[in-house]
Amino acid sequence: MRTILLSSLLFISGIAEAQLNLPEEPQAIGMIAKSVLGVKNNKVFIYKENATAWQSYFELPFTPDSGTTRVASEKSVSFIVADTVYFTDLSGRKINQLAKNQLLQDFLKSGLQQLSFEDGTMGCFHHERNALSYTFRNGQWANPELQKTGRQRLPDWKSTIDPATVQEFVESLNRIMQHPIDITLNDLGFTEADYRAYKKEIKKQREAQTFFFPFQEKDFDRVLLLIDSIKTMQPEALAKALVADEGIYSTSSTWKSIIITNQAKQKITIQYTNSTGSNSYSPWIIDLNGYSFTTTSMAITGFLNEVYPGFINTSEMKMALMTKLVRSLL
Repeated sequence: MRTILLSSLLFISGIAEAQLNLPEEPQAIGMIAKSVLGVKNNKVFIYKENATAWQSYFELPFTPDSGTTRVASEKSVSFIVADTVYFTDLSGRKINQLAKNQLLQDFLKSGLQQLSFEDGTMGCFHHERNALSYTFRNGQWANPELQKTGRQRLPDWKSTIDPATVQEFVESLNRIMQHPIDITLNDLGFTEADYRAYKKEIKKQREAQTFFFPFQEKDFDRVLLLIDSIKTMQPEALAKALVADEGIYSTSSTWKSIIITNQAKQKITIQYTNSTGSNSYSPWIIDLNGYSFTTTSMAITGFLNEVYPGFINTSEMKMALMTKLVRSLL
């Protein structure tokens, strides 16, 4: 059996309250009502509330690419074969298809309606979630509303957000989708002051013997020498380091999300999840109408810094990014 935290692993469904023990197979893909759907090959299964086993539900018309099947809505499932995204009803018979490069264009046809920022954490004995939502009305993003479970996690926010900034960011997702792992050192925005601050913190932690950074004691001298080597890292090495698994150091996980909803109630979810506490905000996972991909794009944090300063701690993020890069050089 395994425990599925729906807030972080099945965020497409928008349900953050449930925690279910499920068999290893089939692979859970999301929720409809109070039931979980799962997939194995081209067969979809359902695990109903208070059930003790999966039940056969329906068959997909084609076998999806591994790991691409998602619950797209209360009445549909999406999956990918090659460069095509398919949507079926819950009988598997009614099928629509869309090329990946048309996904964003299709999403934008309905116009934007809601923009949400979510911050949450979940563990064995706690669950907290804050969601701040803006509504697009009369040409303006305004009327922010907070939904809160647990303590206040979100910092102060603006009363309005510039619509042009939001529109430009959403349209940029098509470029990010085509080149999701492209990254250069310039994109990271490190300054000489950032390098000095990182060296200072490394020395401080070593002297205090607190070892907050994920290095062994024998590594610290070498870490100090390698910090300047970040300046010569090539794009391929940067990308490999930034998508690397940070390791699971805790049974708790935290996440931050941007959720963009159009007037047809379709969603783009952009989420960073970790259980290390490092807050490097790389990589993000973007889900667009059932198409999910990983990206190292710094355009996401740039957008957040512009529309919601304080949602992420930029100084903390830079130190966490440097840690990932140095670890790749050890």
